[in-house]
Amino acid sequence: MKYILPKKVAGYSPEVMVILNEIDDDVLFCDNYNLMHPYDVYCSVFEDAVESGIRLTRDVIEVHKRRVNGVSDSELDLSIKNGIFHFLFSMANFLDGCQSIIKSLFENTKSKEFTKLSREFTNSIKEYNDYLRKSVNYIKHRHRVVRTVYGAWDNNLIVGYYIEGVVASGVLGPDPDIHNESNCAISLNRDIPYHLCNLFAVSAALASLVKRKLKNRNSDVIINNKQDDRVLKFIDYVSCLPRTFFPDELKMKWPEVCLNAKNRSAKLLYPSDRKPENMKVHNMEISLSSTIRSRSRTLKLPYFGQENHYLNANKSLQLKKR
Repeated sequence: MKYILPKKVAGYSPEVMVILNEIDDDVLFCDNYNLMHPYDVYCSVFEDAVESGIRLTRDVIEVHKRRVNGVSDSELDLSIKNGIFHFLFSMANFLDGCQSIIKSLFENTKSKEFTKLSREFTNSIKEYNDYLRKSVNYIKHRHRVVRTVYGAWDNNLIVGYYIEGVVASGVLGPDPDIHNESNCAISLNRDIPYHLCNLFAVSAALASLVKRKLKNRNSDVIINNKQDDRVLKFIDYVSCLPRTFFPDELKMKWPEVCLNAKNRSAKLLYPSDRKPENMKVHNMEISLSSTIRSRSRTLKLPYFGQENHYLNANKSLQLKKR
C-alpha cells in the first residue's frame, strides 16, 4: 500500500470521507439498525482513532527525550501504558464502525450480496484485522494486561509493549498466542506507523466497497473537513518516531511514514524497502515493569533467554512486587 498526501479532494484525510458525505439518506437503511448516517459513523470512529494515536505518539516522543537526558518518569510510563490500551481499542472500534457502515447500505443483512461484500471487505484487510483483533480480544475476554518494555543503547531508546498472558501453569509473560515463543515484544516505533498505514488501507477498502454498491463515481467535490489538521498532526508526530525496532522486528515487513518539512507532503508506505537504523548487531539494555501475582509467581520476560539469536543484550530488570 502506498498513499501520497494531501489529495485534492480529501486533503490529508481518507477519500472515503468524501464518498460517504455524498450518500443520500433515501438509499440508506441506517434507521433499520438504529445507526447514524455512515459519514457521521465514520467521522466518529476515525476521529477517536486519530486523537488516541496523537496522544500516544506524543507521549512516546516525550519519553524518548526524557530517557535520553537521563530522566525517568513513572507517570509518563503509565500514560503510555494507558495510551496503548486506548489506541488498540479505538482502532478496533474503527473496524467495527466500518462494518456498521457496510450494514447500513443493505436492507437485509441476510442477503447474498451483503454476505459477499462483507466477506470481501474482511478478506481485503485480513492481515491487519487478525493482528489487531487478537490483541484486543485477549485483553477484553481473557483479561490480558498491557506491559511496557524499553530497549536502550547509547542515545537510542525503543518504547514498546507486550500483552501479558499465561505462558505455562503459574507463569506469566508475553502471551504465546500473540508473541513468538513468549520471547518478543512490540515496538511502538514500528507499531504506530503500521496502524496509521492501515487506517488508510482500511478506509480505501471501505471506499471501494461503497463505490461498487452505490455505483458512485470519483468525486471532485472538496469537503471542509475539520479533522484534516488533526490527521496531519498525527502524521507529523509519527514521522518523528525513530526508525529503530526490536530484534525480531528486523525480519518483519516495515511500515514507513514520512512528512516533507518544506511542502508538507506525506508518504505512507507498507511494506517499505527503507531499512531500520539498527540493522547491525549491538548491545541493548532491556528494562520493564511487571507484577508478581499471588498465585502466578513466575515471570517469563521478553528477550531474556534467546536474545543471542538477535543481539548481545545487557539485561536489566525492574519488578514491582505486590
